[in-house]
Amino acid sequence: MRQLKEDIFVAIFILLIIIFGATFVVLYFKTVAAADQINDLQYKLSIEQGRTNELITRYNDISEEIERIHVIDEAQSTRIGIVFNSIAHTNEENNVRFNDILTTIAGIDEAMQNLTPTSVQLPTTWSGPRLSRSSGVCQGPSGRETYYNLNMDGCVAMMRAKGYNSKDYPYWVRSDGCKMLGPYIMVAANLKIRPKGTILETSLGWAIVCDTGGFVRNYPYGLDIAVNW
Repeated sequence: MRQLKEDIFVAIFILLIIIFGATFVVLYFKTVAAADQINDLQYKLSIEQGRTNELITRYNDISEEIERIHVIDEAQSTRIGIVFNSIAHTNEENNVRFNDILTTIAGIDEAMQNLTPTSVQLPTTWSGPRLSRSSGVCQGPSGRETYYNLNMDGCVAMMRAKGYNSKDYPYWVRSDGCKMLGPYIMVAANLKIRPKGTILETSLGWAIVCDTGGFVRNYPYGLDIAVNW
């Protein structure tokens, strides 16, 4: 009986050892598996941490680039503003100049409206002696000059027939006594050399050939200037 109890005790003890060993083995493998999982999670965590750091670095780089672009945009905006201000200032100056030009044109137009053939004084280049009543004769820019005082109605009529109308070429007498057809002094000349309508310069100003005379036989390049002296 005693032996049986001892055998049962030994069997129970062995069974407990087996159960404890099996439990230990199971716990060991579970611990190893858990450790592997922890290591795997740590590895994955380190990878994610690396990615996070990379994203942070990229974010910082992008932030710096955005800031740089913002600074550049501000500089460009400033430059654009300066350019626009310069353009606006230039446009204002051009508008002022344009208005000045318009004012000048308006003044010229008004002067042209008031301009008449008898008010036109053609510029002359002659600086030599001038024909006068006292001198009687003068060597002018276009040849020998004398003067005569005759009725010019016939000459005026012939010039009208040639197209010199009374509006643009009125007959009048200048303040110094020269008889005028429009802005030109009426002169007689050799019509073979200087036909009627020829414009030439005399010592008294620009003239138009309207007549001829016997003087051309001796002075083919001579001129006889019509005056009221």
